Amino acid sequence: GRDLVRPGGWVYAEVGGVLRRPRPAPVAARPVSRWCRVFVDAGLTEVTAHWHVPNHDAAAFLVPLGDPGGVRLVLRRHQGSAAGHTKATVGRILAATGFIELAVRDASVLGRRPPPDGGRP
Repeated sequence: GRDLVRPGGWVYAEVGGVLRRPRPAPVAARPVSRWCRVFVDAGLTEVTAHWHVPNHDAAAFLVPLGDPGGVRLVLRRHQGSAAGHTKATVGRILAATGFIELAVRDASVLGRRPPPDGGRP
């Protein structure tokens, strides 16, 4: 599969997090961090993951999961109701403990196949 992407090209995949799993869970369902590991193990570099809020089809925000400030900003926006406030509080706790991906339903992973020279100038 790696040869399908030219050196210097990018691979983009929309993935479902643990909350997206239908019952019974397919083998492909996994946390976003495991998808990132698959990309790295395939030799891709510059691997990043983005949370699609509220979902892939109607994403109003693409939040880099590696940006705690961006995650906190999005979580603050969803406090208009008691349920939204509760979700935001739980999300902030998950973000502070490094487990925000457990709350991510829809995400994307992006990685680059290194150029032949390794990307050196």
